[in-house]
Amino acid sequence: MIYVGKAVNLRERVRSHSTSKVAFEYNLMAQTVEVDYKETGNELIALLLESEEIARLKPIYNTQQKDALNPWVITSKKDAKGILRLRPEEKVWSDFSGGLIFNKAALKIELKKLQLLYNLCPRFIGLERTSGSCSSPRCNGICRAEEGKDIYNERVQKALLTLEAKKESFYIDLKGRTPYERSFVLVKEGIYLGYGFIPNDYQVTNLNELEVYLQHQEHTYFTSRSISQHLKKRGVQKVEIHV
Repeated sequence: MIYVGKAVNLRERVRSHSTSKVAFEYNLMAQTVEVDYKETGNELIALLLESEEIARLKPIYNTQQKDALNPWVITSKKDAKGILRLRPEEKVWSDFSGGLIFNKAALKIELKKLQLLYNLCPRFIGLERTSGSCSSPRCNGICRAEEGKDIYNERVQKALLTLEAKKESFYIDLKGRTPYERSFVLVKEGIYLGYGFIPNDYQVTNLNELEVYLQHQEHTYFTSRSISQHLKKRGVQKVEIHV
């Protein structure tokens, strides 16, 4: 496999490659002996499948998504003085056990939101590396020993609860490959599990029921980004089922 891509009209997409004067596409077509495809029925699953196949096959003519980005997560731990600290931490996928996943830039944005929302000290949430007082006027003085640790820790716990609330479990109901089916993308506790196809008249009463039809996929930064951007761009409603 030398290239993976997605297309709404496969014939036109291949034709555009074969008639292009761009060196990249000329070389690609010169080495192409066969074109294979999978139908997905909608753009989101196409994007997710594309990410999965590029990561698995590492085709030579794909330039993006080939290198796995390690997940960044927000962890918490009490220091020697009993102050509960939030810490940005880079994981490797083999050690990753779940939780919210960010890239490094997005993680800093999330920490900044928590800092402003709960008046947290930037020193104690990994945003500043100073030995003295922090620079934030919204800090109530925990870094200057002007605030009790129990009061501060209570706000940190509220920040952690805010993060927990973002670990949603839902599925996205999407168009299928034929008029007789629809498709879904399944997310549990913030982790993308995969996609599948179900009959049009299938009534979903429990998220676990969807796992019978599920084609399991890996959760990565790229799949997480595709789902997030799709929800924002399309305004698609997530279907949450509480049992």
